[in-house]
Amino acid sequence: EIWKTIEQFKRSATVILTTHYMEEADRLSDSILMLHHGRVVTSGTSQSLKNALSPNNRYEMVFKAAKAYQYQQKFESFVQEAKLATQILQIQPLDDHRIAFQVSDPEVMKPLLEQVQLVDLLEFGPFQADLEDVFLSIAASPQNDEENA
Repeated sequence: EIWKTIEQFKRSATVILTTHYMEEADRLSDSILMLHHGRVVTSGTSQSLKNALSPNNRYEMVFKAAKAYQYQQKFESFVQEAKLATQILQIQPLDDHRIAFQVSDPEVMKPLLEQVQLVDLLEFGPFQADLEDVFLSIAASPQNDEENA
């Protein structure tokens, strides 16, 4: 009911909403300002913030069980053995069930997918960040940690 009321007010007035709930910010906001330790660290539309964290050639695997860290080790070993380090720019677990990949060429994902037991894989496709991912990437930035030390 509160979301409906805010959406109605937005039609005729400027509404300033503070929230820790990224889903709420995504749904209700035309413009977003993110703070970290009381400082503005980024701003923009929801889509522009998400797009900035979802560059081309970034993919995500989602596993049925909590195997992301186990697969991360498997992928990193495979990349070293197959001498693919120049093509696999990043392998990053997002949580227990998800891994994101940044690659120089989408074709390099084929041999990585061959390393996965299909029974373990729930989803595979282009990575699309959500606002939670945006905030976590900003909060984890070494630059933000240095500024707050």
